[in-house]
Amino acid sequence: MTYSTIQTPIPVATPRGAFFFAWLLLKVSRWADAWTVAREQRNQRQRETALFKEANQLRAYAASVSRSDPSFAGDLFAAADRHEAEAR
Repeated sequence: MTYSTIQTPIPVATPRGAFFFAWLLLKVSRWADAWTVAREQRNQRQRETALFKEANQLRAYAASVSRSDPSFAGDLFAAADRHEAEAR
């Protein structure tokens, strides 16, 4: 005759502090996500500001050259517009 032994596992209590640490991990994770988004937005604003500044510098140069070479100045103005369009 064959016997089968079935063992019932003993219930394990939830470790102390598990709910607190789960809550804490959730808060830290959300904070890290928000910080990452804010950093990416700040970097994007800095890139846009740099592009606008470069485009304005190019326009100023084009304005200074416009009397001697209007065709070249027109090309520079167009390049400044394209450069600024990259920011949008």
